[in-house]
Amino acid sequence: MCIFGALGQWAQGDTAAKVGEYNQSLLNAQAVRRRQVGNIEATQFLRRASQMMGDYWVQFATGGARLDEGSPADVAAKTYDEINYDAQLIRWNAEAEAVELENQGRMARYTGEARQRAGTIAGYGSLLSDSLQMYSMFAPRDSGGSRPSGSSAKKTSSAQFMTGWKFNK
Repeated sequence: MCIFGALGQWAQGDTAAKVGEYNQSLLNAQAVRRRQVGNIEATQFLRRASQMMGDYWVQFATGGARLDEGSPADVAAKTYDEINYDAQLIRWNAEAEAVELENQGRMARYTGEARQRAGTIAGYGSLLSDSLQMYSMFAPRDSGGSRPSGSSAKKTSSAQFMTGWKFNK
């Protein structure tokens, strides 16, 4: 009777731990994909920006302006800096999202481990509780149906009862 409840609680705890590990692996895989997508997005952004800057230079060159000094060169230099900053920002945001996913994965694993410990403790508690109930059912009683009282009564602790219990009697 008592062993089945304990086994069920232990099994629930083990299942929760496995679910936590599985969820962590899923979230870690999502983090890897998010990093990859962030790098792809940054690369595509840089490619589009490079095409835009090429068009920008062509417009200035066809207008007869010198491209190596003055206002067009300053604007282009500042634009390149902003483009690189934006690409780094795309990568940084992807990394931040990936780290958040990894943190969620760690929390899923920790939660599963905590539930496993709780199941183990509950299982042992169930065994102890049921053992004490069995002891009270089979404890020596006087002729009136109650336990003998006073100093002449033999007192047995639950630990003594459990160590002396033989299932083959």
